[in-house]
Amino acid sequence: MPLAMSHLPGAEPPATQPRRGWLQLATVDITPLRRHRDFRLLFIGRLVSFFGSMITVVAVPYQVYQLSHSVLLVGFLGLTELAALIVFAMLGGALADAADRRTMVLLSEAGLMVGSLVLAGNSLLAQPLMWLIFAVAALQGSFDALQRPSLDALLPRLVDRDELKAAAALGSLRGTVGMIAGPALAGVLIAVAGLPVTYLVDVATFVVGLVCLLLMRAVPPPADAARPSIARVLEGLRYARSRPELVGTYAVDIVAMLFGMPMALFPAIAQSLGGPSVLGLCSDVDPIGWHPLRGRRGRLRDCAACVTELRRASPTETCRTTSDRRGEIAG
Repeated sequence: MPLAMSHLPGAEPPATQPRRGWLQLATVDITPLRRHRDFRLLFIGRLVSFFGSMITVVAVPYQVYQLSHSVLLVGFLGLTELAALIVFAMLGGALADAADRRTMVLLSEAGLMVGSLVLAGNSLLAQPLMWLIFAVAALQGSFDALQRPSLDALLPRLVDRDELKAAAALGSLRGTVGMIAGPALAGVLIAVAGLPVTYLVDVATFVVGLVCLLLMRAVPPPADAARPSIARVLEGLRYARSRPELVGTYAVDIVAMLFGMPMALFPAIAQSLGGPSVLGLCSDVDPIGWHPLRGRRGRLRDCAACVTELRRASPTETCRTTSDRRGEIAG
């Protein structure tokens, strides 16, 4: 009987089912973009803004190397940004619980834009100030840490629960496009127009991001949200410590970022291979899937990167703030 029914008119042949499954894996579900205006605005704003940020990510190490000819100083630049991220990350989570999340993203985005504007002005000086570059790097790392929890927590407020996976996949696609196109354009801009114009392009992309955020509706915190405090920060730390899989993936992420991605070497490598026109290509080797590390270190780095991307792609962990986890801690 089932065999006969499988050949009825209108019934889908069994052979087409696996084919459709593979086709779904190879495509991106754009339903959240079609259905939700605010998610569409956020996607466009973040696409343009992150694209510009990746331009500056390439330009700042290049400028530090040009001023100092020291790979060590370029490495210290990354450590400065990392220290700012660690210090302000938990505060960002507490603020995401208690404040309007769209406002938090908007204010931090404005702060990041001011940082790029300062970098553009500094690059116009006859002798750009090295300490100012490091100060702006720390400032932008702080704003990024404050922005990230609110940005992640926006997602479940903008799309339906059954659309979270599709929205997370679109976010991953957006990030990949920015990580490839941004550095590539950065090398061209530095070679053709110079550092001031390169930084100003980043400022222009922030303007687009801010306009999109202003057009979005407010996303207020829950009615029972507690005010930000040290206790809230400690609550977030307790939650993270109670989840060994989170601690492990964060540790792997930090190790992969610190020891598996020799970005501090890219300005020096580009200098020996042809200058800034090569710099963007050096920065693109990682997001396109190729890396200069070989042998066992390369395989370890790839494994770490896979774990990192699985954590980033999980909509269940990245979309919740401390207020969403209060019940788990109490239990």
